[in-house]
Amino acid sequence: MGGGRTLIIIELLMDIEEPVWKRLYSAAKSCIMSGSKMIIVSRSDKVASFGTTEPLRLQFLTQEAYWYFFKVRSFGSTRAEDHPKLTSMAMEMANLTSGCFMSGNIFSGILKANFNPHFWSMALAAIRGLKQRNISVYGDRFTNPWQMVEPTYLRRVDKTFSECVVILLDYSYIINCEVQRPHRMVKSNKRFQKSSG
Repeated sequence: MGGGRTLIIIELLMDIEEPVWKRLYSAAKSCIMSGSKMIIVSRSDKVASFGTTEPLRLQFLTQEAYWYFFKVRSFGSTRAEDHPKLTSMAMEMANLTSGCFMSGNIFSGILKANFNPHFWSMALAAIRGLKQRNISVYGDRFTNPWQMVEPTYLRRVDKTFSECVVILLDYSYIINCEVQRPHRMVKSNKRFQKSSG
């Protein structure tokens, strides 16, 4: 580890049993210098008991704070008030992305690069379509596409293709995607419904 004090950050994708954690902690502790720190990042409350200090719990931004983040990312130094049509579309996009930083970063970055109302309208239509398509597949279980356990279906930009881009796994800004034809979407959804029924 280089001989100096070390900062180790461990991100747990799922729950970990306490004996497994103790073995991992013991192995890491034997390799690092005194004064080193270890941070565990997890969505699980169970992990809080493994730490030696009070856990720091991160909360979602309020709707107002998320809108501010989305607006600043989308408009940059340009005053949003000077572009009421774009501001209206950006507000709806911020609302549809459900406070998700990943989708907020993606869409606001795309919008900032092209200050054209037609382009922003296409981006808004894409987000609406994503939500409608997945609500038709999953029903009320579909709330935030970036926190779904099941695959999320996105329509390709070029509408001459019938395939969809499918997000199969999402965790901490890492996603696994593939292109599927609609009949495969339906089959995989039926298979999911049978296994979860």
